[in-house]
Amino acid sequence: MKTPRQIKAITSQLEVLEELKEQLESLIADINTVTSKGKSWIDDSDSQNFLEMNQYLINETSRCLRRCYDLTNDDCGLNSDTSESYDQAENVRSKDYKRYQSLADMVNKINSTLVKHSRKMKKLQQNSSEQETRIESTCEKIKENDSKFEELHNELQGASQFMTRLEIQSTKLFDKAKENKEQIENLRHLPQELADQKESLTSLLKTNESQDKIQVVKMEEFIQGHLSTSHALNTKYDHLSNLVQANDAELSQIKKYITSESLSDMKQKLEEHDEYLKRIEINQREFSDGNRKIAEDIEAKIQANTEITSTLEVKFQSLETQLSNANGEFSKSKDVIESLKSRVEIIKDQLSTCKSNIKKLDTKITAAESEIVLQSRRRASSRDVMAACRIQLNCSEEMNFKKDTILKCFKKCLLNIGQCYDKDAGTFTAPCAGLYLCSLMIESENGMQEEFSIYSSDRSDNETTRGRTHTNSSSDVACLVTVFDLNLGDKVYVKSVDEIRNIKLSNYSYFVCVLLQKN
Repeated sequence: MKTPRQIKAITSQLEVLEELKEQLESLIADINTVTSKGKSWIDDSDSQNFLEMNQYLINETSRCLRRCYDLTNDDCGLNSDTSESYDQAENVRSKDYKRYQSLADMVNKINSTLVKHSRKMKKLQQNSSEQETRIESTCEKIKENDSKFEELHNELQGASQFMTRLEIQSTKLFDKAKENKEQIENLRHLPQELADQKESLTSLLKTNESQDKIQVVKMEEFIQGHLSTSHALNTKYDHLSNLVQANDAELSQIKKYITSESLSDMKQKLEEHDEYLKRIEINQREFSDGNRKIAEDIEAKIQANTEITSTLEVKFQSLETQLSNANGEFSKSKDVIESLKSRVEIIKDQLSTCKSNIKKLDTKITAAESEIVLQSRRRASSRDVMAACRIQLNCSEEMNFKKDTILKCFKKCLLNIGQCYDKDAGTFTAPCAGLYLCSLMIESENGMQEEFSIYSSDRSDNETTRGRTHTNSSSDVACLVTVFDLNLGDKVYVKSVDEIRNIKLSNYSYFVCVLLQKN
């Protein structure tokens, strides 16, 4: 038979086991949640980083171990409380004792494992702190590496730009090398062409010398004829000048005769006679307008003054004779003046014809002089081998050039055969159609990198680029030599490709243009 005390002891033990079971089940559930979260982080379904996940697992494992440790302590207390019941129920223990012993062994094992896990926790905490320091150091290293990477990236960009510039310069140098090869090949053929040109020129000189001699003889004859005609015209001009002087003397005498005192007296008498006639006309008008009484009085006065009228008639007759004489003298003077006018006009006509003849003579002389100059130029051009110029800078100084403008700084003429180069305009004008050689040497003393080109233009101002060169540094000299065809009147000049400021060109910089062969 079971006593109530035994039943109470067994029920208390069962309650303890139930509580332990519930606590263990909750602990197992927490462990399952932690393990599931760790597996989800491994499968990349969680957004936490490594440090957060590692700290989370360390905290959860320590919490689970503390709970296990607390369970063992509670179990030990329960064992101490029920020791008396165990002592009293020693006789009652049966098969459940073995089971209880196994549970005690399990608890001891759990305690040992808790101690081990606590030690591991301390080690893990130390490792985590070390890992944090390592992570911080690695972060700093990563930042340093990022800055170094940016520096390397910038250096690589600069290197890439430098490589692109080198490629551009290499292409330019390759093109220039090709041009130089072509120019060298063309220059190799120049000696033979020059020899052929010399032979053709010698033959032309021989043929032209005979023609020049004939033309010179003709020109000398022509000049002698013009000299004889000019001498004859000079004699005629002297004769006409003498006639003009004689006519001037006669005109002066006529003027003196006209301005004499007798003519002035006659003019005064004529004026007085005119006034007297005017008075008579006035009196006649007054007489016709007066009444009869006044007329009778006038008749009485006229009868009384008959003697006065007779004397007046005598005076009138004398005045009429004087007037007739004066009119005769005036008619004579008019005839003399008209004859003088006709003679003056004849002299003017002669002078105009003389002037026209002199102008014709001057035009003929100028035409003859121009023909002589042309013949001399033709002879000189046929005898000269080539037309050439070499122009250099006067001194090295800082200069400014606008874009697409002709360089007028070449002023020092070392050579200018044919006067084909214009220093003020900076252009070389082709005197004839043919093959020309042009060269440009530019040296910059302040090391500026600029480009210059040789251009040619025809009479319609159609511009053509003939070559290009550039200044690079003070130790390098850029030279361009090219050959091309030009027509009569074509112009050759140098221009700057871009706007240039404060460039200091060396005084050894020069521009050369030479006629190689006429067409």
